[in-house]
Amino acid sequence: MLQAKHTRTGAKAGAPVLYAVNGTAGPVHGAHHAVVVTNDGFTRNAHAWGARHHIHLVDREQLLQWAQDGAALHELLALPARTRRALRRAA
Repeated sequence: MLQAKHTRTGAKAGAPVLYAVNGTAGPVHGAHHAVVVTNDGFTRNAHAWGARHHIHLVDREQLLQWAQDGAALHELLALPARTRRALRRAA
């Protein structure tokens, strides 16, 4: 599941965004992976909470690599090799 958050310049996405994603990704959407993308950055609390609950965070720099440079999302997220193989097979 991917959740996109557009913030004002200089405003960072906080942990409350991740609480909502964590509560719905698996139970509601059946997702194996949760990703939150923002056009700016994440607070320290969001980074810590995301790491603890295995939610991938994509900030402005990674978003640019993905959108402009064509970097593969699974490489940006550093997913385990078995997951990358499954993504390649599905493509």
